[in-house]
Amino acid sequence: MKYIENNKKIYAIACGMVASGYDLYTSMVGDIYNFAQDVATLSLDAHVREWFQKTKTGQVNVNPYWPRGHAVISAVFFVNESGFDIDSFMKFFDESGITDPISKEDFLDWIAELPSMLAYMEEKAAGLWDRYCKLVEWLTDGYEPIINEACKIAKDFFGKDTKELLFAPNPLYSLYATDFVRIGNKIIVIGLSCDVESMLHESLHVEVAKYRDKISAFTIEHWHGNFADTAKMIDLGYINHQAITHVDDYKPAYARVIEECFVRGISTVLAGGGVRRLSVHANNGFGSVPAIGFFFEKLRPKAHDLGEFITHVLREFI
Repeated sequence: MKYIENNKKIYAIACGMVASGYDLYTSMVGDIYNFAQDVATLSLDAHVREWFQKTKTGQVNVNPYWPRGHAVISAVFFVNESGFDIDSFMKFFDESGITDPISKEDFLDWIAELPSMLAYMEEKAAGLWDRYCKLVEWLTDGYEPIINEACKIAKDFFGKDTKELLFAPNPLYSLYATDFVRIGNKIIVIGLSCDVESMLHESLHVEVAKYRDKISAFTIEHWHGNFADTAKMIDLGYINHQAITHVDDYKPAYARVIEECFVRGISTVLAGGGVRRLSVHANNGFGSVPAIGFFFEKLRPKAHDLGEFITHVLREFI
């Protein structure tokens, strides 16, 4: 089975980003860095450059390109010969629990231009495509056994509802940037590096999101800020502090934080991560992850038991 999909649309968008000033690739060395430097010299029309520069909202300290720089990568999977299925993309975007830091209306006006930007960049960056393919081939050598392992674990956890897991390389983005998109029965993980935990993490977002109402109701009723470090969540972009004027405004955003904690705790244990790996998440601000991992290890629920498991853990935090 082929697990890796080298997507030309991802390439086109990533080239447009880099040629318009995206520089989070600078932590890379060697061939990736050198290739990105060459992409950065591409001369773009003023409107195209301006469009790509709007991915940098500057609202998140850790990643100024969140969320637009990542949403646009997912959006390319909704563009085909028939056009841009923007309604399906926005459904996916909304279900992901992400809000644009400027406004939904501005985001819609901006993302609607995606097809024309793709067409422009596919032509503009065509001369570098073969070199990019060789870079991807080198980068992903050895990834298939990792994805195969993730698929086996996912099949055991999800059972008959298991989705097909694929990996789409995006070597021009930051090492720490991993995205996903769900298309039909496929979950496509998009990133530079590939590991079992990241593959499971992204697939779990779809499953845990089914219980968002449960988590939101808990947050509204109990408002426990001890699931995660609020200041770090603001820095990481999970909470848009500029849209918050009262403590109650934190509650919907904090529900997304709790959801992320569940995804991190479960994916870590499923991938075989121990206390040390759980502690890494806690040190990054997701303080409840070790406790969630502990309960998951103890109870070992499957996907069909996840609602009961989430309820159990939430009650432990009351």
